[in-house]
Amino acid sequence: MLHSAGEKESILVLFDSYSNYSFNTFSEVVLTRLTIRNPDKVPARWLEVTTSLGRNIAAARKRRRLRQVDVATMAGITLPTLRAVESGNIGTSLGAYVGVLWALGLEDALLSVAHLETDVEGQSRERASLKRGLAQPRISRARLDDNF
Repeated sequence: MLHSAGEKESILVLFDSYSNYSFNTFSEVVLTRLTIRNPDKVPARWLEVTTSLGRNIAAARKRRRLRQVDVATMAGITLPTLRAVESGNIGTSLGAYVGVLWALGLEDALLSVAHLETDVEGQSRERASLKRGLAQPRISRARLDDNF
C-alpha cells in the first residue's frame, strides 16, 4: 500500500524473546515507511526484482514451515507489512525486507549486494579514470572506522 506524499507510518516494536531468538534487554525499533512519489513511473525492472524477491521470501518462509504471523513477530513488523514484503510491494521499507530476511536466517546474503569486490562496472570505471590520470575517489583513500 502506498501512502500520499509526505505521509509516514511509524511502528514501535518491543522485543523480548521469541522462539530461538532471545535478547538480553528490550530494544525499541522504529520502522518508517517512505513514500514513492510517482509509483506509475517506476521502471518495470524494479517491479520484477521486488516481486521476485517477495516470492523468494514467501517460499523460504513456507520451506521453514513458519506462519506469517510468527515471521512478522520475529521481524518486528506487522502482518500487513509482511504480506507487502511477500508480494514485493515497492513502497515497503528496506528495513522490513531486512527484518524478514533476518527472521528467516537469510540476512547474510545482503552483504554481497553492491559489494565493492563484485562491482565489475565500478571497478572498470575506476581503472579507466586512473589510466586517464584522474584523481582517485576519496572513499578509497580515506580510512574508515566505527568511531563517531
